[in-house]
Amino acid sequence: MIHPMMFSGTGLAPWQAMYTYAGTYSLIVPDNCFSMAGVVIGSGGGGARGASGDTNSSPAGGGGALSYSNAIAVTPGETLSVIVPNGGAAGGNMSSGYAAADAGIQRAGAWLLKAEGGRGGNWASGIGGDGGLAVAGVGDVRYSGGKGENATSFTYGGFSGMYTNHGIAGSTANALSADLFGANSGTNLGRGGSGGRSSANAGAVGGVRIMWGDGRSFPSAAGNIVRPGWWRYYRLYVTAIGSGSTFGLGEVELRASASGADMTNTGTGVAGTSGVGLARIVDNKWAVDADCYETFSGAAPYWVSADLGTYTAEQAVFAAELAIYPPVTGTAERSPKDFIVQGSNDNATWTNIKSFSGVTGWTAGTPKIFSLT
Repeated sequence: MIHPMMFSGTGLAPWQAMYTYAGTYSLIVPDNCFSMAGVVIGSGGGGARGASGDTNSSPAGGGGALSYSNAIAVTPGETLSVIVPNGGAAGGNMSSGYAAADAGIQRAGAWLLKAEGGRGGNWASGIGGDGGLAVAGVGDVRYSGGKGENATSFTYGGFSGMYTNHGIAGSTANALSADLFGANSGTNLGRGGSGGRSSANAGAVGGVRIMWGDGRSFPSAAGNIVRPGWWRYYRLYVTAIGSGSTFGLGEVELRASASGADMTNTGTGVAGTSGVGLARIVDNKWAVDADCYETFSGAAPYWVSADLGTYTAEQAVFAAELAIYPPVTGTAERSPKDFIVQGSNDNATWTNIKSFSGVTGWTAGTPKIFSLT
C-alpha cells in the first residue's frame, strides 16, 4: 500500500483511496490520521431471464444503496478491510436474478460504513428487484437504491442511491445516479442489471472512496484529488524506430522505484495504435517472438498505454523507472529509437513526463532501463 505524502507540521496532505473493481482490499491508515471520510455505493442486483426465444420480458435488478460518513474514527497504522462485491448474477433460463452482497469498510469484521446491494428481478412474479435499503446500511447519511423495472416490453435496472435522495427506479428516461466524487450524475456504478427475454445482465459493481487530510468531506468538498506526478495511465509514445517499418516490443515494466517491483501484469489494461498481441507487453514474457507485441506495418508515431488503476487503491501511482525489453525478431529494426513517456488520469489528456532520443544498441532478451525522475 502506498502511503500519502505529508505536509510539514501535523496536517495531512489531502489524499484518497478508490475501489471500483470487485474484491476485498486492505487499507493501512496513514501516520497522523485519526479521521476519514468515506462513501460506499452498493452493487446492483441481477436481472431475471426468460426462456430462450420468449417474447415476454423479465424484470430487472435493483440498484445498490449509498452511505457516507465524514468522521470515521481510525487509528494510525491499523488495517481496514474494504469490500466491493460483484453485482448480482443474472438469472439462468426462466429464473430470477441474484442479489448483490453488501459493500463497505470493516474493522475486524465490524462495519464502519456499509451499503446494501440491490436485489435480483423476480422471474416468477414479474416484479423488479428492490434497491438496497438505507435502513440496512451503516453511515451518517444513507439512501436506498432504485427499484428495477417490472416485466414490461423492455426492463431496465434501478439506479444507485444518491447523495440527496433515494435512487431512481429503472427506466429509459432517467439516468441519474451517484459517482464517488460527491455528485449525482449519469454513472452506472451500482446499477441493477436489465432483464431480458432470452438473456439478462448482471448488476453493475458499486464502489468505495475514502478520503483523508485537511478540509475533505462528502458531498461538497469531495472532488478528485490529483497529486502532481502521479498517474493512472502511462503511455509510451514512439516517434521513430530503427531502420524497419514495424514497431515491436518484448515487454514493458513500470516501477515505483529503481529496480523495484513491476507494476504491470496480466491484469493490466493495455491499448495501442494497432497491432498483434497487445496483452503481450505486460505478460512478463519476452523470450520468443510469440511473446512479443508488434504493430501492423505503418508509419510512426506508434503508442502503447497501460492502465495501472488495478495496481493501487488510489487509482494513480508514481512511476520512477521504465524497463523496456525489445522484440526478439528484428530487434534493431523494430525497437523504439525516439520516444516520450506520458501520463494521464483520464486516458484522454496526456502530459509529457520525459523524452528519450537516439536510443540504439538493443539486444534481444536484455532490457534497457530508463529513469523517469
